Amino acid sequence: MAELVGRQRYYVKDLARDGTQPSAETIAVWADALSTTPAYLLGETDEKEKPTGAVADGLSDKELKLVEAFRGLSPAEQDAWMLVLSGKKTPQ
Repeated sequence: MAELVGRQRYYVKDLARDGTQPSAETIAVWADALSTTPAYLLGETDEKEKPTGAVADGLSDKELKLVEAFRGLSPAEQDAWMLVLSGKKTPQ
């Protein structure tokens, strides 16, 4: 674990001995290596599994609903919305 963050072999043992915590960046690297989340490693959640899909990409609930609604549109409707979002005028 220490090697993953460029530290010496006894880094984790030293943290425990000194009663200090590693940096947020270090915890993120360890969480990624263990396929979990920093929140799980810090005891902030019991959810061990790393999120996947839209949740892992950091989408809010509102953004996720928008994506789901967009996927429910026909290709022509999606194209029309893409024009609206790009600021171009929709074809009349």
